[in-house]
Amino acid sequence: MAHTVSISGMGCDHCVEAVREALGDLDVVEVQRVAIGSAVVDLPDERGAPDWRDRVSAAIDEAGYDVTDISPADTTTSSA
Repeated sequence: MAHTVSISGMGCDHCVEAVREALGDLDVVEVQRVAIGSAVVDLPDERGAPDWRDRVSAAIDEAGYDVTDISPADTTTSSA
């Protein structure tokens, strides 16, 4: 299941790369997308890593940024 991670303190492409690298080092999530202010990660198996939120937050904190929220990603699409 995909989740959006809201991140404060990011302001440039270097920040995006730092967060992408920090999340890429984790074995509990797959990085779908990183942009200034957020990341979307996928959990291949939520039941296998009950502490995944703590691990994601710690990795981002270690990279120098703050997680402000983690919530299920909005995967709905609108059609006209």
